[in-house]
Amino acid sequence: MSIGSRIKQIRGKVSREDFARKIGADKSTIQRYENEDNIPKGDILRRIHERFGVDLNWLLTGRGEPYTIKEESGSFLKEPGSGKYYGITKYNMDITKEEQALINTLRKIGPEYARMFYFAAAEKARFLIEDGKLEKENKQELSKDLDTLATASIK
Repeated sequence: MSIGSRIKQIRGKVSREDFARKIGADKSTIQRYENEDNIPKGDILRRIHERFGVDLNWLLTGRGEPYTIKEESGSFLKEPGSGKYYGITKYNMDITKEEQALINTLRKIGPEYARMFYFAAAEKARFLIEDGKLEKENKQELSKDLDTLATASIK
């Protein structure tokens, strides 16, 4: 597997544009890396490592484990396509304080009240999809998330 393939694996279902934004690069730059038209320089490799918790040795050579494993408060990252979960470091998630507060609230109020939030989020997302306000990539990802929320809201 090439370095471009490993970058694509790390990116997973995240759009090239979002991945590029998270590491301070252009979408076209990520495409060139993935297509093996260009090789990332040290500063880009460092940002991928810091932002996504990727082991640099694995990224460069393919040897070892892809992620630097660090457990942190029960949060996990699923390795794309493998079903393996790795602990999230502070770099793995781009989450705002407000999003973290919402997650904490959902955990504290209990499952029966959390289901109301799941239902409301699912309804708003369906509206956005039907209204055409989401890009195709986001629609596919959101559809999977909606299935998860629907399942959670009826448990």
